Amino acid sequence: MTAPKQRILLAALALSANRIVPIDELVDLLWDGAPPESWHAALHNYVARLRKSMGLAAPRLMTRSPGYALELANDAEADWREFEALAWRSQASVQAGEWDQAGTALRAALALWRGVPLIDVPCEALRREWVPALTERWLQLVEWRIDADLMLHHDSNLIVELRPLVSAYPLRERFHCQLMAALCRSGRQAEALAVYQDARRLLVTDLGIEPGPELQQMHRQVLSGARDPLIECGVRGRPCGSPPTHSMCLRR
Repeated sequence: MTAPKQRILLAALALSANRIVPIDELVDLLWDGAPPESWHAALHNYVARLRKSMGLAAPRLMTRSPGYALELANDAEADWREFEALAWRSQASVQAGEWDQAGTALRAALALWRGVPLIDVPCEALRREWVPALTERWLQLVEWRIDADLMLHHDSNLIVELRPLVSAYPLRERFHCQLMAALCRSGRQAEALAVYQDARRLLVTDLGIEPGPELQQMHRQVLSGARDPLIECGVRGRPCGSPPTHSMCLRR
């Protein structure tokens, strides 16, 4: 599908799958709040073209007062919905300390990630509403998957994976904490301590704050010579900084 307006229409309907999207909302998204006089005929045209491009799936694009709805049979028919369903499943396993199950669900969820969401959809309003939340969810799942690998001692390549994550998201303390744990396990305590000093310097300089409790506790464990700071820093097998009991509120 190459027509920009059809991409916007499909994205708006897919992101609100099984919900009616009012015509007024679609018009605002398609024309950025400044529709032409002929918007009604144009919208009807875009819907007709979208139905045609969808082929046999077209009956799922339903006219429902006061707008339109894209009806899906299950979460697997839309990547973002399957991603979120797997995220909820993995969160339950993480909270229970069931790391094998968590790792399986997390890998399945992360395999659905295709980079920046909505990158080919020319609608700033949609990107502003959805991209930060989806990106935050992805980062959360990456953290949990690394936690699972660390807890299961599947950490042979984690140092290589974590260094670019620390560089790309320097204010995300969990990545620093995980990198320190992986380095310490490899007998590289001096490098682990250097990671802490770099993180602290950045936080103090950029935000004017000291590292949070998780990172400070990891630092103390490394300084004390803990053989496995992740375990000794955590609570009954759960990693330092276990996930909260709530999830990010993406619409379901």
